[in-house]
Amino acid sequence: MSRRSFISYEFSFKHETVKLTVDNKYGDLRTIKKRTHAHIVKAVNKNNQNVVAMKKTQQLNDPDDARRIYRECVLLRTIQHKNLITLLDTFIPADSNDLYLVSESMEVSMRELLRLPSTDPRNLKNMVWNPNNGDHFTANVMFQMFRGLQYLHQDKLEFIHQDIKPENILLKQSTEGNWLLKICDLGLAEQLMGKNLTNYMTTYSYRAPEVII
Repeated sequence: MSRRSFISYEFSFKHETVKLTVDNKYGDLRTIKKRTHAHIVKAVNKNNQNVVAMKKTQQLNDPDDARRIYRECVLLRTIQHKNLITLLDTFIPADSNDLYLVSESMEVSMRELLRLPSTDPRNLKNMVWNPNNGDHFTANVMFQMFRGLQYLHQDKLEFIHQDIKPENILLKQSTEGNWLLKICDLGLAEQLMGKNLTNYMTTYSYRAPEVII
């Protein structure tokens, strides 16, 4: 196996400057967003020119964070499904506690579609209520989301995502206009296997009503 070489960059995420040290096979890095436990950039794999999403996690000093990140890595290595994000690579730079997860790149999150101006035809509400194909769009997106969840819930896996929300639903539109959906961010996922899971993992505003009650 060839030895990895690394190169460092600095990126601005709103009011924060973050140093990223990445495998040299990735280039053309561009900022995407900051998440609760990570910073995400888009990059190009120089070996095949594929665009990827690269997530820098928080340093692995906190035991709870380390367990969450390890769980996400194991799960992403286990699953293979067209409606779940695919993990392509992982690495920890030399002399660092930062773990990087490299996955396929999608175009936009459902949250970002919701936040588009109301005059934008790609605003999620406009696509859902489009009199020409809104029903087809809604049915297609919901079918793909449920198909991904069904795969996680099957008997031989029994994984519960525990944080389904618009930020964790990614979409990409093909040149023909069709939408592909993938579920991401499996850091809170748990394998059921007879366990009683806590009610408080899911983002509060997206918990099931019976859980809140």
